[in-house]
Amino acid sequence: MYSTRSLAIVFCATLVLLGGCAAAPMKPARFEAAAPPSEAIVTFVRQSVYLGDGIHLYLWDGDKFIGTLSAGTLVQYRVAPGPHVFMANSENWSYVKADLQAGKHYFVKANMFPGVLTMRSVLAPVPNTDERIKTWPTKLKVMEVVPETKEKYIQEHTPSARTALQSFNDGQVGFAEMTTDKHAN
Repeated sequence: MYSTRSLAIVFCATLVLLGGCAAAPMKPARFEAAAPPSEAIVTFVRQSVYLGDGIHLYLWDGDKFIGTLSAGTLVQYRVAPGPHVFMANSENWSYVKADLQAGKHYFVKANMFPGVLTMRSVLAPVPNTDERIKTWPTKLKVMEVVPETKEKYIQEHTPSARTALQSFNDGQVGFAEMTTDKHAN
């Protein structure tokens, strides 16, 4: 019969493979502390907590792909002010509804939890009083998607993002966080 250790090794290897299969390649970037007067910046943050670190999180603004958020990284997104639905996909879809203001900087933290096959995600807006905001730009790697590879990922995954967005718009999603003024810097 199989030993517990053998099964654990196979299970862990499977999780790593599942987590690393479809990631859109990312590259180092520079942190932008302030938003330009005509745009907003949303900084997505994912700390490394060991559990689920091998699983990637795919970020979307509606059906527009933003990038891949991995453990120990942050991804910044410059965007026009106004209403947005930010989504993250791992084993599930997670949502944050936002009405962004020009010249403001927002932080959204990704939290990972054990799921059925891999890891589930929950996005949460970070209050502007959170002391971690000051340390994240120096403790986490700032990343951006590699432009040359972005298009292939978008072609393959946009239909799934559109379906998730439609479910959100139709009220089929039971939970979504919302940003407010207390989340803007």
